[in-house]
Amino acid sequence: MTDNRFRLISWNIAGKVAVNRKQFEALEGRKPDIVALQEVRVNALNNFRELFSEIGLSFIVETATLAKEKGRRIGELIASRWPLQPIPGTDNETPFPERVLSSIMQSPWGDIELHTVHIVPGHGNGWKKIEMFEGVYRRLAYQSDIPRILCGDFNSPQQETTDGQLVTWGEKLEKNGEISGGEGRWAVGERSVLKGLAEYDLPDIFRLLNGYQIQEYSWFMRFKGRIAAKRRFDHIFASKSLNAVECQYLGEVVEQKLSDHAAIEAVFEPDERV
Repeated sequence: MTDNRFRLISWNIAGKVAVNRKQFEALEGRKPDIVALQEVRVNALNNFRELFSEIGLSFIVETATLAKEKGRRIGELIASRWPLQPIPGTDNETPFPERVLSSIMQSPWGDIELHTVHIVPGHGNGWKKIEMFEGVYRRLAYQSDIPRILCGDFNSPQQETTDGQLVTWGEKLEKNGEISGGEGRWAVGERSVLKGLAEYDLPDIFRLLNGYQIQEYSWFMRFKGRIAAKRRFDHIFASKSLNAVECQYLGEVVEQKLSDHAAIEAVFEPDERV
């Protein structure tokens, strides 16, 4: 924390363990106050507990243990400079509960709700992806008395246009610039979180600050040494009272082969008491 601001970094670390220290060093240099990680294996937990404590992020909540209990490999982790109190992240109808982690952070500005998610890809999971989107929307679609942050890897959208249109994986951008297929459940499910939560004071911070003229990407697929596909899958949504002043992607972690995802970083300058 510097003066009246705090820095949050969200990053899908691709389930890696052997490079946890290098991943930490990439984060350490940014001087974060909160780190939200996706795709955390249970055997990486002790690594991150020890490493984050070195920079004062000694409060940690995680769902990697829950993932192991359910016979799955990866969960989420939040490390904070301030105390964290776990709260329910999903309801019983939402699949992959270990991929949604929620807590209340007792910050110098008052309580702030933190939510980090990793929505499963549609390939191999089918409608479970949309059921996760629907579950996240059910959980957060209300006017909250305290400010909130939602961040993570959403495996969506498929595309964005410079005039502000969003194309989900249930839609198609036609040659004439029109979007088709938006009435189906798949498109509605993805859009409910990516756009719909703005109605409940959870706008997309990157787009709020940077507009749509800037095309940035956070996930990269390589084929034969070249980038074959790139998407903006990783997002931060936050209450306006937290006053986000910066939001950017940290692409160097991909160049360093620490993950196939860039980290996303936001800086907030909240009111004295939010």
